[in-house]
Amino acid sequence: MLEIPFYEDVAFCHTKQRVNAVFELNVLPKEPNIIVYNDFVTTGQTLAAKRRLLQPLGKNLVWFTNVNNKL
Repeated sequence: MLEIPFYEDVAFCHTKQRVNAVFELNVLPKEPNIIVYNDFVTTGQTLAAKRRLLQPLGKNLVWFTNVNNKL
């Protein structure tokens, strides 16, 4: 349909630390424009960490997030 490639596990965080999380690159997408999806946003630290990882590599990032409040 849209033929947008999906890359699972582009980056890993080896700790459960939410503040100042450090991600390690696993797979670098070849495309310059990347959609980053975060399934739950609390502090925004995960988004900031992924930006610090991918933007210096010349990637343009667009963010999508989701919050499911069905508790």
